[in-house]
Amino acid sequence: MIKNTESDRVLISNENLLNPWSSFHDQTKINENKVAVIDENEKKFTFHEIYRQSISVSEYLAAQGVKKHSRVTLVSESSRLCLITILALMRCGAVIVPVDNRYPEKTINQIYEDSLSTHLLVNNPENELLNSLIVDDAAFEQDFLAVQESILQPDELGFILNTSGSSGPPKGVEMPIRLHCARNRVVDPYKSSVSVFKGSISWIDVLPLRALAQGNSVLIVQYQDLLDPKRYLEKMLKHGVDLIDTVPSHLKILTKEKELLSQFSQVHVSGEPIDDTLITTIKTEFPEIILTEHYGCTETLGYGASRVLSSPSVKEPTPWKADAAVNIYIIDEEGEEVSPGEKGEIVIAGPQLSLGYTRSELNKKCFICDTLGESKLYRTGDLALRRENNSFYLAGRIDSQVQIHGIRIEPKALESYSLTLTSVIEAFGTPVDTPTGQRLALYLTPKTVNLDEVKDHLSEYLPIYSMPYYYLTLDKLPRLPTGKVDRKELPEPHLLNTHLTNKYENPKNTTESKLLSSWKKVLKIASVGVYDNFFELGGHSLLLIELIHSIKKGTGTTFTIYELIDNPTISQQAKLIARSQESKSDASSELASSIKEGERKPASYAQTNMICYESSMPKNKSYNTIRNWRIQGDLSTDCLYDSIKLIVERHQILRSTFEVDDGFGFLITHPNETIDCKEISAIGKDLNEKKEWVDRAIETEYNKRFNLSCEHPIRIRIYKLDTDLHILSVIIHHCATDAWSWSLFTHELSLAYSAIHKQQKPVLPTLEIQYTDYAFWQSQQITESRYAAQYHYIKDQLTDLPTLKLSDCTPGNTGNRLSVAKHTFSLPTELSNRLKGYSQRNQVTEYMVLLAVYQQLLGGISRQEKFLVTSVLNRRHLFGTKDLMGYFVDSIPYRTNLASDRTLYDQLNSITRFTLASLKLNTLPFEILFSLLREQNEIKSSFANTAAINIVKKRSTHRLDIPDLIIDDISIPSLSTTSPLDLLLFASISDDSCSITFTYNVFLFSIKRISDFEKEFSQLLAWNLRR
Repeated sequence: MIKNTESDRVLISNENLLNPWSSFHDQTKINENKVAVIDENEKKFTFHEIYRQSISVSEYLAAQGVKKHSRVTLVSESSRLCLITILALMRCGAVIVPVDNRYPEKTINQIYEDSLSTHLLVNNPENELLNSLIVDDAAFEQDFLAVQESILQPDELGFILNTSGSSGPPKGVEMPIRLHCARNRVVDPYKSSVSVFKGSISWIDVLPLRALAQGNSVLIVQYQDLLDPKRYLEKMLKHGVDLIDTVPSHLKILTKEKELLSQFSQVHVSGEPIDDTLITTIKTEFPEIILTEHYGCTETLGYGASRVLSSPSVKEPTPWKADAAVNIYIIDEEGEEVSPGEKGEIVIAGPQLSLGYTRSELNKKCFICDTLGESKLYRTGDLALRRENNSFYLAGRIDSQVQIHGIRIEPKALESYSLTLTSVIEAFGTPVDTPTGQRLALYLTPKTVNLDEVKDHLSEYLPIYSMPYYYLTLDKLPRLPTGKVDRKELPEPHLLNTHLTNKYENPKNTTESKLLSSWKKVLKIASVGVYDNFFELGGHSLLLIELIHSIKKGTGTTFTIYELIDNPTISQQAKLIARSQESKSDASSELASSIKEGERKPASYAQTNMICYESSMPKNKSYNTIRNWRIQGDLSTDCLYDSIKLIVERHQILRSTFEVDDGFGFLITHPNETIDCKEISAIGKDLNEKKEWVDRAIETEYNKRFNLSCEHPIRIRIYKLDTDLHILSVIIHHCATDAWSWSLFTHELSLAYSAIHKQQKPVLPTLEIQYTDYAFWQSQQITESRYAAQYHYIKDQLTDLPTLKLSDCTPGNTGNRLSVAKHTFSLPTELSNRLKGYSQRNQVTEYMVLLAVYQQLLGGISRQEKFLVTSVLNRRHLFGTKDLMGYFVDSIPYRTNLASDRTLYDQLNSITRFTLASLKLNTLPFEILFSLLREQNEIKSSFANTAAINIVKKRSTHRLDIPDLIIDDISIPSLSTTSPLDLLLFASISDDSCSITFTYNVFLFSIKRISDFEKEFSQLLAWNLRR
């Protein structure tokens, strides 16, 4: 027996086992306000919040008939809702059958039937299947009968995990609940307060459940994060995770981000062999990282053996040693243990062993009972060479099973599914080595088999990662006298056998030639045509990341992974590059960062307009914007100051002054010598006094107008309420920021503080340009022809439009118009889902639908059919502006005519037409053209009496988030905001919700009137979506 005797690693005890739900319940009592889950959008949820949501979902499931021992198939990817659903099912005492949502529908149905499930659950409406229940946030909002928890006992069946099956459908592995239980003393092998729940749920990692059971946090990482190495590593570091657990092929991609990867202390790899080249890379370029390789299987919940890898230059490779949780034996064909120096099959015993398979015929083949002093052993099918010192070397397989990117794949499944086609007589699947790793080859007879039919048929049962790479047709399969396929006589597969769908064609220009070079390097093949599909040539998501790096190096163009997925040929990618370069040619020559500090350069038109308008406002009003955060924990104010100073250094707009000369605005950038940052202590005051004092202090600072001719447009105040409690207040003048910029600021502050606190260099995006470059570029765009075209277009839109009469009241002066309040509400989940569904079916955006309904609301309020509505436009479409702080906001005018546009369909057509025309012409800010037209008596409308709409997709970076600190956004009710508009509708749309905010002139509208607007808007939206 090969046994690990290092008792300090993990102590397996069968005493005091607690069901994960019970442990989680206990931890909620202890850590009610501690962060339990950091979701896929980086929003934090406390133990109390996750606990309450889990109970709500369990009551919803109970109302649908889920009870103790019910078998429930859950189709999802890792997410907060998925984790809550798992907890809810455990509270109900259900047996959980987790399924990867990338599986085809037929395979999901097979798993559902084979597992004898009674219910099918999905967390995403896009994955909705026949007879499935959708578990989403709506389940939290409904009232169901309270139900008592009915949890399973440790030795009862708790999960059925599915792994690749040789006969076609995946094999169901029955796991007792005790394998997910928290024990008296279980040492977390990751020694981290944050565990990661990522990617596929088919294998449900034990760590997320144990993390919650032990009072630790869970970080959700989804597919899209895994496929973006920079984003993935940044997210892990941001939340205090310093260990990476992945497959070697993914690790190879992560090595491209050297600065980020070097900040991790450990890397654990498993799922496929790691090659010597990658080991050498880690050991030479990341010498501080401890690299550990793990061996295990689903039938033992991943437990098996491990080894800490050393440099391949060492003469003898590192042997494997058994995990403390299992006993490993290496046996011969007779079932006897082999001697040191001999090969045999690995069998595993111990408390981590599963109960067996759902199909009894597989149990007889793969599990041995009452042998070698063990009641039960699992036959892995892996071969090993036994060594003297209680260790072994892996030595291949006894069958054709292969693991690709950590996923177990049975070539016999290809054969089984292929033979269900009447046109296929024989099928043989086998792994083959290629320059980019192991692939699957499928040999079929007869030679006349239609390969398109075969591919389509297999895709109905297999996820894309299990599909063959090579397809070969033969008259008959070569066989040995025993009847087995003679592998040596099979023709060797090559590129032509990948079954490409396009004819070969050479590159036509320099760009295509550079792309061709990148493709050959990544795919390691000699011949590629410009119309060949990357995925049909053997490409996959991990190679796609390599391709992105190679293309950037060869062409200077950076693609997102989704752009390349949508454009999988060289020809398509060359067109993307051409469009990108065309866009840059309009802007990059002028946008190139060439403006020096101290130079007096034009401000943007929007800035000039804002500063001039502010000068006419009362002195107690300004265009200041503010964000306040309550920070609990051991905050280093020195690190905070250094982090903010770094951000001000990066963004010149935050260290610029403004001058207005004869109606023209100018920017002057200054060195980052000092910033207006003060720490003010309130220690010694009682609690109520502190709150009132801080509110007054923040209000005073907020109302203090910047002298932009000599002050930088940012002001920082840190209010110390106690040794471990601070209020951070950041005030930035609106001419230097917008909503997008605030998201950038909080995101960069989170990353910078986390790195500086660890005495590391912050890794932030390189800024190609500065806001002063953008403003200077804008000033150069106003040619006579462009000005005339835009002027006449705006004039045509506004001619004969009367002033929009939103209220019978008329403000007494300009100052009144600046006093505004806000009213926020959320659309019901059912209505929000209908909005999303309507938009998708009619190929319009949610923005367009909400704008059309807003026009109808305004028509009803004003009793007018013709009026103007403006919509906020973000000018960040230009090269280099997406990571830049500054004011990039403008407006698009929408001429509303409800007399001619009598249906929602008519309105949507008009909105589309106006949007395209405005974007084509838009160079000068709309407000400036509006003012010019008013001055020349060309129009009658007043911009101040205009209603506007602003709709955004929620951004996950808007929260300040620093490991080991509890941070909450706070608002000060007494802070008044300003706006030149009478009524603004702001809609914030996420994947599962839609919130609406009315910003309104308090001298025109009462709170009751705005509440009426809420009801009328919701009713109008519901009525339109029903039509």
